[in-house]
Amino acid sequence: MVCEKCGVSLTESNMNVWLTEGMALCIKCEHELKALRSVIGNIQYCYSIVRRGYREKLAKLIDGIYNHFEERGFGGFNET
Repeated sequence: MVCEKCGVSLTESNMNVWLTEGMALCIKCEHELKALRSVIGNIQYCYSIVRRGYREKLAKLIDGIYNHFEERGFGGFNET
């Protein structure tokens, strides 16, 4: 079995299976995914409270953060 993100061979010491996502990830990639989920949650919270007059500025911030994670191979995780 290999990590579905980085392709490293999974062993008992580095494996973490995300059953809810149906993904097999190594611990490093799992931590990166958790960080991404945390950032997305913070963005959604900010968007919910900052609606008046700041949409364009917030949209640029969100694009920058998504691009940061897309470059690291985690694009599309919030599309569910």
